[in-house]
Amino acid sequence: MIQNPESGLMLRLIQSNDLEQLGAQFCIQSAASPGDPLQPEIVLVQSLGTGQWLKLQAAERLGIAANIKCQLPAQFIWQLYQQVLEIEQQQPVEAGSLAFRLMHLLEDFDEPSIRTYLKQGSEADLRYFQLAAKISAAFENYLLYRPDWLLAWQSGHLGPKQNPHGWQPRLWQRLISDDPNLAKNHRAYLHLKLIETLKSSRLSATLPERVSLFGLASLAPMHLETFSHLAKHCQVDLYFMNPSEAYWGDIVSAKRAQRQKLKTAIDSQKNVSEDVTDYYFLGNPLLSSLGRQGQEFHELLTAEPYLISEEYLSRPTETHVCMSSRMICFMLEKHKPHRRCTFPIGKMIKAWHFIAAIPGFEKWKCYSTAFIEPLQTRHCYPATSS
Repeated sequence: MIQNPESGLMLRLIQSNDLEQLGAQFCIQSAASPGDPLQPEIVLVQSLGTGQWLKLQAAERLGIAANIKCQLPAQFIWQLYQQVLEIEQQQPVEAGSLAFRLMHLLEDFDEPSIRTYLKQGSEADLRYFQLAAKISAAFENYLLYRPDWLLAWQSGHLGPKQNPHGWQPRLWQRLISDDPNLAKNHRAYLHLKLIETLKSSRLSATLPERVSLFGLASLAPMHLETFSHLAKHCQVDLYFMNPSEAYWGDIVSAKRAQRQKLKTAIDSQKNVSEDVTDYYFLGNPLLSSLGRQGQEFHELLTAEPYLISEEYLSRPTETHVCMSSRMICFMLEKHKPHRRCTFPIGKMIKAWHFIAAIPGFEKWKCYSTAFIEPLQTRHCYPATSS
């Protein structure tokens, strides 16, 4: 942990392998510093269902849950743009609006590959719209995950790493020249201005007293940077589900290790003399296959320089099958199934067989969530009688 020299406030990371424990810590924090009752408690969640569950947890533990405002991270950050940068009337640039602008530009865009694609087949209007929708979706992802690319494209500074993208920089420049206001209205430019404003010591905008990020499985790097700088002006708590007590950032799946081994063999144009898989940790297959998104997010958090980390990890017991699988992930062990799968149906069957190989596992067919609740009561809690 490194102390921020600019401010006493820092990004606070609360991690646990139990979601209920994270909910309990959120309730403890809310009770310890309630703040202004007329101001809403800002909670950013992955889905509104998670927010509803957290409200029920707060009502059960504190006796009441009121004025808890659950939002999605992108929605909150756009409101932050509007408040801090004073652009209340501006709307976010989304893929839907970009698609129709691109559809108009593609009619006279002089790219041979695009012209060849649009001339093939019938229903030209449908082809224009489908291609414009795909390109606009890619540009929207660039705004979140590659903002430096778009800023370099619109400024005309194309480095060697951007050149392989071919016609994309030219199309983005055409889009900017067609609508000059777009250059200062998209998320990449607004993020740059917001960071510059947050780095200043004083803000004219009124910020919430506390912002809680609860149960997020992933977050765009530019959003994490925003919350890191926002923590200098208000309290920012990040509640993260960490399935293991050990470091699991270097875990890879066997398939990925074999792919890297094959790539090394192709690049060297000879047989591999050493086992490339020795450079990877082939740990628990559930974490390596199903936890990749959370793994990358955890790596971003550990690389954050100004961070207070608090761990509330509890060792699961093996009283039932659900806790048995959690114990395997928690201990970072590599589970060996008792029997092998003989059905070549793909990844899902292999993952299902791994779970089914745990002793005491039973398979039930449930056609609605109403059937799942009694099964959860039966299997996810220890039996009190025979």
